[in-house]
Parts: sequence; C-alpha cells; structure tokens
Amino acid sequence: MLYLCNSFKPPIMSKNHFLLIISVLLFFQACTSTQKIEKPLESYLPTAAPESPSVLNIPVAIDLRSLETSLNQNFSGVLYEDNDLNDGDNMMLRAERIDAIKIGFREGFITYSLPLSIWVRYNLGISKVEAKGSIMLDFETTYDINPDWQFQTNTVLLRHQWIVKPSVKLIGIQIPAGFIADILLKYSKDNLAAAIDEQIAGSFDLRGTMETTWKQMFEPMLVSETYQTWLQVNPVDIGMSPLKLRGDTLTGTLMVTSMPTVILGEKPALSTPSPLPAFDYRQPDTTTFQLHLKTAVTYADAEQLLKQELLGSVFSQGSKSVTLEDISLYGRNDRLVVELTLSGAYQGGIYLEGTPVFNKARNTIDIDGLEFTLNTRNVLFKTGSWLLKSTIKSEIQENLDFLLAYNLNDMREQIQIQLQDYPVTKDVTLQGNLDAFEISDAFLSPQQMVVWMTLRGKAQILVKGLN
Repeated sequence: MLYLCNSFKPPIMSKNHFLLIISVLLFFQACTSTQKIEKPLESYLPTAAPESPSVLNIPVAIDLRSLETSLNQNFSGVLYEDNDLNDGDNMMLRAERIDAIKIGFREGFITYSLPLSIWVRYNLGISKVEAKGSIMLDFETTYDINPDWQFQTNTVLLRHQWIVKPSVKLIGIQIPAGFIADILLKYSKDNLAAAIDEQIAGSFDLRGTMETTWKQMFEPMLVSETYQTWLQVNPVDIGMSPLKLRGDTLTGTLMVTSMPTVILGEKPALSTPSPLPAFDYRQPDTTTFQLHLKTAVTYADAEQLLKQELLGSVFSQGSKSVTLEDISLYGRNDRLVVELTLSGAYQGGIYLEGTPVFNKARNTIDIDGLEFTLNTRNVLFKTGSWLLKSTIKSEIQENLDFLLAYNLNDMREQIQIQLQDYPVTKDVTLQGNLDAFEISDAFLSPQQMVVWMTLRGKAQILVKGLN
C-alpha cells in the first residue's frame, strides 16, 4: 500500500496555466465586488410629547346689507289683506309695500322701516266708501346666539307714522284713520314682526354655516399638488366673542382650539367629525392665529420621490461604476438610515445614515452628517474603496435636503395661496395672510419623519350673500 501511494504522481501544472487562472480570478474580483454588509438594526426613540393645542383667533364679518336685500325680495306685494266686511270691523283692508325696506343699525339692535300703501273699504251702513293712504311702520330687532348656534332675533313694532291718511267724508262722517291704524298695527304686531324673525332665521342660518365650517376643518385640504401635501385642522373646541356692530357689519371673533397636522402622500382618510360644540361666549387674547403643525413625511413617500430623481443613476470613479437600483429609508434611534441597492462594479446593499436637524439659518430640516455606516466603510475599504470616493454620498445628501426643504417651502407658499381667498361654503370665505412659518423640531417614528412647525398670521371669515 505504501508503495502504491508513493508511486502516484499528480500532473504538473505549467507556470503559464497557473498564471492564467490567477489572472481570471483577479479580473472577476476587480470587475464585480459582492459582500453582504450587515444591515443597521431598525429602532426608534420614544416619540416627543405632543405640542399644546393650537388656538386660531379668526375674526368674523357678517354683512347685514344682504339681509336688507333678502327682506326686500321676500316682503313684496300685498302683505296684509282683509276681504271680509262682516267680520266685526265693517272694513276691508289691503296693505302693500310701496318702496324698499330700509335697515338701520345700532349697538344690539337692527331697525327696519317698512312703507305701505293702504286701501280701505268701509261700511257706513247707509253706504260703502273707499279710501287710500300710506303709512310707515318702524320695527326693531334684538339679536343673540343660542347655545345651539341659532341666531336668535326678537322683532317688535315700535311706532307708525302716516305718510298720507286715508280720509273720505260722507254726510259729515269721516273714516277714522286711527281706527284703520289700530287694525293694521294689531296685524303688524302679531304677524309682520313674527314674519321678519322667521325671514331672518331662514336667511341667516348661523348653525348650518357653523356646522359646515366645523366639518370642513376635518376635511384634508390639499396645499401642494406637486408633493401631495395635505392639511387637516382637526378642531377640538370652538367659541365666539360677543357680536358687535361696526357700520353695517356684525363682527365677532371665532376661537378654534385644534390639533392640526400636515401629511405628505396620498389623501388621508377623512376623520369622523365630532359634533359641533355648544356655543360659548369667549374673549380672544389676540387678533392673530398661531398654529403648531405636526408634519408627517412617510418613509414610503420620501422613497418614491427619491426614486423618481435617482433610480438608474450611474456613479463612477475611474474605470469603475455602479447603477442605483433601489432606495429604502428607515430609522435607527434618532438617525435616518438610507439603504442603497447597487449593481455593476459593486453588487449589493450599502448603508448611509444621518440625523434630521433644524437648520435655523435656512429654516429647514437637513440630514446632518450623512455618512457611510461603520460596517459599510469597513467592507468597502477592502472590496470597493473607490465607492467611498464617488459622488454617491453627496448626491443622496443633496436630494434628501432638497426634498425636505423644497417640500416645506412649497407648503408655505401653498398655505399662503389658500389663505388669500379660500371658500368654506358658497356664502362663507376665509381670507388671511401668513406672517411667519417656523420649524421647531424633527424626529423619527416607525412609519415617518415628523417635523413640528409653527405658523403665525392673520385671517378672517366673511359671511355674505344671505339667501
């Protein structure tokens, strides 16, 4: 047995053959380097405590001239008619509006002047006579707001003044104008005043307007179409200052307590609106609004935007190059991890990480200190050190910073545009101006990057076009 083993001689490899194999192995190793890099563990710090609720102080202006238009449209023609001579007063009477109703205003009151033409037929027993005249009726309305947000009015007849007294004499008998006035005033006191209150209630539906406005604040509002940015006010409570009369406009201030959020990506699901809180009189502390906005940029949406800009990009250094095939984002404590999948001279995943920080000078969120992870550097030093010298890190850094900065700037511009003239309903418009747009903090959560912002400015709600 020993003889047989010693007698075996392996084939001798030529020097050229050996060098050829070594060269091929080195060639493939130089062309493509693949080594799995340990992926940083995904983890998150406890989320920051939520900001205190925002309070929006929004002046409200209610145009009362539109009420005058509405009353003139609805109180026209014959307002009172008695066609029965035998109902105990021996008189038939018809009252018809002959000119426009004029509205006046003073603190706590609305006044109306209603001009009427009078036609009367009077049964004298021996004969029936007719007469015509005209009269001005003056009404006054007090107003308040009930807990259910109903605009409550109480209209009373103050006085009357004959413009032309109805007067016919027959055999020394004169139709008494006072008698006619008493009948007309009795009707006006019992019916016209109630009709005015009913007309105001039908024309000025404050509760309906407030319910629509309240629900609208739960609706996601698109503030940037380019980056699919949505604002939800999320009201918690609402109150209003006492109404005051300025000229022909009722003014007050709505105070809305809210927890607003800004969301980047697909339109968020509609939150179920809570019932409109009961009306409550309050006094505003200021005439400006201040909003603390929680802005959410999901990793999925940020990845999509980065992919639109970077997928397929080729990064070269010398004779070597790689193509970016995929991008993934997640968090590791307070640092954002960027996972890049490459093909070409290096195949596989590499990792960078940096910390989202507030850049006070630019008023933006930047990804500070974006660098290759320690494991990535250790592997690339051995198998792909040229990648460490390429522009891939700076390209990712630039696009991440641009994404966050541009999105926030675009959001600011779009909110300003929306504030200029935003229709809440057909008759209610929000107008305002954004004075300050500041970033206060940023942190990472399992699904998204969260940025806290503060908005300050002035806004008002205009109520017009009462029907």
